[in-house]
Amino acid sequence: MEMVPIAAAGSLENDHMCKELGIDITTVINSDLICDESIIDVSAAMEPARWPECCIYRAPGKIRKINKEAYTPKLISIGPFHHGRKELRDEDGQKELRDMEKLKVRKLKEFCDRTGKYQKEIAGIIEKNQDKIRRCYSESFDINQDDFMKMVLLDSTFIIELLLRADDREKYEDDFILCNPMLNDDIQIDLILLENQLPFFILKELYEKFYERHSEKPIFQLACKYFSPFIKKIPEDEKMKEVKHFTDLIRLSRCPDNIKFKEREKNPSTATKLYETGVIFKLLGSLDIHFHKSLSTKTCPCFNFSWLLKCLLGLTGFGCLEHTQPLLKIPKFKINERTEGILRNC
Repeated sequence: MEMVPIAAAGSLENDHMCKELGIDITTVINSDLICDESIIDVSAAMEPARWPECCIYRAPGKIRKINKEAYTPKLISIGPFHHGRKELRDEDGQKELRDMEKLKVRKLKEFCDRTGKYQKEIAGIIEKNQDKIRRCYSESFDINQDDFMKMVLLDSTFIIELLLRADDREKYEDDFILCNPMLNDDIQIDLILLENQLPFFILKELYEKFYERHSEKPIFQLACKYFSPFIKKIPEDEKMKEVKHFTDLIRLSRCPDNIKFKEREKNPSTATKLYETGVIFKLLGSLDIHFHKSLSTKTCPCFNFSWLLKCLLGLTGFGCLEHTQPLLKIPKFKINERTEGILRNC
């Protein structure tokens, strides 16, 4: 094997600099030879794999900056994104965070008592699915196998036990969470944040594996009942099979059945302008929006009773006018202090 030195463009300065930096500027003629030693670990810089199961993400930085609080759990952390993070601390330091972790341990004990199973049996299912659970997250985490398994064990049993107790409130009226409406509301909000999720499949598997009466009420039915304040329409059974986590459940419940995207109008008409032209507004029970052109105004645009409706407002309540006027059916949209957070996460 022949070693050939490379001239550094005739510059002694470059040679000296290379020696100082410890760079070997000799070239090996044999191209089949692979160097065993590396200065930089290239494998550590490879792009992370994006698995098909990936469904839980962090909010993009630019969007998060607009309202960080909308994506950050206030009380309880679920999953690895906010595990042990400072955001969940109150003025007394880690007191509130410690209280929630203790509450998770109590829920684990209650779940074990309910099912008659040991922690190791439940943890065995999580251990078997650990790689699949990790692949559901958009990032890799520096959490070792045992700690990750303990985290999922506490978080999953907490959620399942909470759903079961919320389904039978009369029996568990003294439950620490359910008897405190403000605490329950805060936990509900935290449990639907995108960064604060466990994959739905592991909750379903643990529920069906260890709770003997699971066939009476599937876990998605319990989830729909617990999150009913945020659910507009319970998704059909076929759609429920596609649910990835609780945020996805809320999103599916709010999506119209048939979404068709059209080119956005540059100057859409306001509700006031539509009303002035004679359009009747009607509340719709579903989440869809329907616009019906009247047959009479279609054939004869002059046949419009908008002038009469303006004079006699009481006439808008008569159903017969729907056939003579354009009709816009729209869903009810309630806005409160939680609306922004829900929509941002969905």
